[in-house]
Amino acid sequence: MSDKRGRGQDRGKPYGDKGKKVVETSGGKKKGGGQCYKCGEMNHKSYECPKKVDKCFNCGRFGHKSDVCQVKVTCFNCGEEGHKSPMCKKPKKTMGKVFALSGDDADQVDNLIRGTCFIYDTPLIAIIDTGATYSFISVDCMKRLSIPVSEMSGRMEIETLANGSVNTRLVCRDCPVTVFGRHFGMDLVCIQHSGIDVIF
Repeated sequence: MSDKRGRGQDRGKPYGDKGKKVVETSGGKKKGGGQCYKCGEMNHKSYECPKKVDKCFNCGRFGHKSDVCQVKVTCFNCGEEGHKSPMCKKPKKTMGKVFALSGDDADQVDNLIRGTCFIYDTPLIAIIDTGATYSFISVDCMKRLSIPVSEMSGRMEIETLANGSVNTRLVCRDCPVTVFGRHFGMDLVCIQHSGIDVIF
């Protein structure tokens, strides 16, 4: 039993110091290889850097720190200057995309695959859209099959080629979908769309 406990302790870690140069300094201390992120030179770490150069984490330039940086930052969420997205007070924008036009157009478009799926053992026209960011179900199909609907916490805006920009708050959560004999529980966002029942 004691043999098993000690086994494997001598193995090196895959991310260990193997292959790194060790440089001896004039004081007899050994320094590990690698590149200093402050000055960009090799064979010392940033906390050992002799140049004592400050690097700004905001703009990436040398000579000052981020708390005194004059460069204006822009929030990726709201697009306003003065703060970064983790500090943004505005609700996050949810944007979906679906490229499917109609059931007939699916055969002419390269990134669309037309097929059949089943919800509650009912065969439905399905499009596998490799450019879609979410899975969708038409409102007509949802009503026809009496699928339970939930409301999202926020509004989702979906860009479609057929109808332009569409807004929705409705989603069919954990919907029982069968595709090619495999069963899935999918969240399907409800959109107004004609000619197609489900888009994956």
